Amino acid sequence: MNSLRILYLSGRGLVLVAVIFSGILLIPFHIVSAADEGQYAEMHTIESTGTVDSVHKDSLVIDDSAILLDGTVQLYDQYGNSADQSLFEEGDQVFVASAEDEQAGKWWIVSIKLAKKGSGKKEDTSSGQEQTRQSEGKGIQKIDGVWTN
Repeated sequence: MNSLRILYLSGRGLVLVAVIFSGILLIPFHIVSAADEGQYAEMHTIESTGTVDSVHKDSLVIDDSAILLDGTVQLYDQYGNSADQSLFEEGDQVFVASAEDEQAGKWWIVSIKLAKKGSGKKEDTSSGQEQTRQSEGKGIQKIDGVWTN
């Protein structure tokens, strides 16, 4: 017992105790972080643009697809600040970020970010012409499914 006290009181003993203690703490964190890296390596993300067709309670319709806003989808303004559903209006252009988990084979929407506020609604033309809308005084036209200036 006396020899342990002498070893503990010496500088070598403190260093030895510190090394053992830190090794015990760091090993589990290293294992967890290695597992996380493997999980994220199998996920793909994509970002696409779209136009808000309509806004409903707890959902948005973007390019004829309904997106349920159940708390898992993050909403952002055009500056990257967190936002709520009231920011979005019909005719707004948005960036939609989606992720895929290869193991599960599922895609899900991660976030929606406002790209550009729109002031007009889409006009339905029954003569078969392309749909157009006015946004901030500039004409925007849908050609081959893509909105262009």
